[in-house]
Amino acid sequence: MKGSDMGSEIKVGIVFFLGMIILFVMTVVVTGVSFFQEGYIFNVRFENISGLEKGARVLFSGVNIGSVDDITFTDKGIVNVIIRVEDEEVFIPSDSEVTIEQASLLSGMQVAIKNGKSKRHIKDVDSVMGVEPAEFTKSISNAATAAEKAINDVREPLKKTIENIEGI
Repeated sequence: MKGSDMGSEIKVGIVFFLGMIILFVMTVVVTGVSFFQEGYIFNVRFENISGLEKGARVLFSGVNIGSVDDITFTDKGIVNVIIRVEDEEVFIPSDSEVTIEQASLLSGMQVAIKNGKSKRHIKDVDSVMGVEPAEFTKSISNAATAAEKAINDVREPLKKTIENIEGI
């Protein structure tokens, strides 16, 4: 081969290699993958996680602060959920209420943390017991029962009022 052919092959190889590096960097940026695990983790125990999955969002006072890092079972049937908080500076009091809730009508579950008052950091305790998630269908059923009771409470007085108006 001639020297110029070898030079063009090297140029093509370098361009290909640079293209692969750019593609890799863009993939990491778009997917948000981090090779250096920052922040901290803490453990929350639940009896039922209602379909919560690894990678689900974690909200603290409505702000996305991390994700579910891992989910494991204990021999006593308790589910351990490992939460990863991305920013080391986020202070979560150890008495904060940790629940699982529906992320939206079309998506899965997420972890919601309601701010507590303790001066102790949640990462400094062994684990926290989470609050059982409210079941969506149970919530709708309870609302329907309450609405039916309210209608029944108003029905009889309303019927008497209408009879009084007709009498006038």
